[in-house]
Amino acid sequence: MIKHNVYFDGKVQSLGFQTTSGREGSIGVVEPGEYDFGIATRPELIRVLIGTLQVAGSTLVAGKANEVTVHSGQRILIKATELAVYKCLYDF
Repeated sequence: MIKHNVYFDGKVQSLGFQTTSGREGSIGVVEPGEYDFGIATRPELIRVLIGTLQVAGSTLVAGKANEVTVHSGQRILIKATELAVYKCLYDF
């Protein structure tokens, strides 16, 4: 199953997926800006594939330090200074 998600007037968009085994995640694109996704309701593993993102206080750079875990109950604040592409896995 694939679901198109649109946030912040289209500045953040993702394709959410669920595999036949029940694993969930998303692949998304973030335009430059600051975005508050609220409080995480479950663990999320976020990896930057292209560009740079600041996520939950960590700077993620594609090809370098590019991964962070956002824990349940933690606020998901994202800042992009350039177009970025990310992958997110839930309950990993």
